[in-house]
Amino acid sequence: MSTENFGSAPDNNIPPPRPGYSPFPPATPPVPPAPPAPQYGQVPPPVPGYGQSAPPPAPMPTYGQVPPAPVPPMPGQYMPTPYPSGGFQPVLATWQKRAYGALIDWVAPFVVLVASGFIFTGNLGFISYVFSLAGLGYFIYNNGYLGGTTGVTFGRKFAGTKLVSEATLAPIGAGMGIARYFVHFIDAIICYVGFLFPLWTPKKQTIADILLKTIVIEER
Repeated sequence: MSTENFGSAPDNNIPPPRPGYSPFPPATPPVPPAPPAPQYGQVPPPVPGYGQSAPPPAPMPTYGQVPPAPVPPMPGQYMPTPYPSGGFQPVLATWQKRAYGALIDWVAPFVVLVASGFIFTGNLGFISYVFSLAGLGYFIYNNGYLGGTTGVTFGRKFAGTKLVSEATLAPIGAGMGIARYFVHFIDAIICYVGFLFPLWTPKKQTIADILLKTIVIEER
């Protein structure tokens, strides 16, 4: 075996490394820490668009925050359970408007019937009976049938009111309208005090309205 180069000096003809060369691989840059997660109820900052800033977001309620109380109803505003009529809330008719309609529906025909009883006497007494039957038919048709099917009688048309169901705000129908006409006798038998109930009841109802679950509202 040759020992020619054993113990000889290193070869000086090896070229130097190129500038910027390193025998070690480049170090990986450190990864920045992730931003902290937003706390409950905290809104992350918005990302602005190109050339403009994003509008500030609406504040979110924090945990334990009480929502604002609903706006109380206006005087005369009836606030029942939600109706299938798109959120419409009726305005209850005042007792004065109801009394104005009752003058046409009840008082005026009654005065005519009483006057006919005084005018047609003796041999003309049968005419008084005819007036009485005609008056009964008028009351049943106007206050019962017409008021039940449309909610508007002759008197309510002038007063601008309407009879509807408390649950649906729709007319109650002919049968219920006629039944309400006869239930009104309860309002009358106690010295007509039942017709004054709308002055203090929460929904401005007579006894007949309370029993049949009806209300009288302002016609719009």
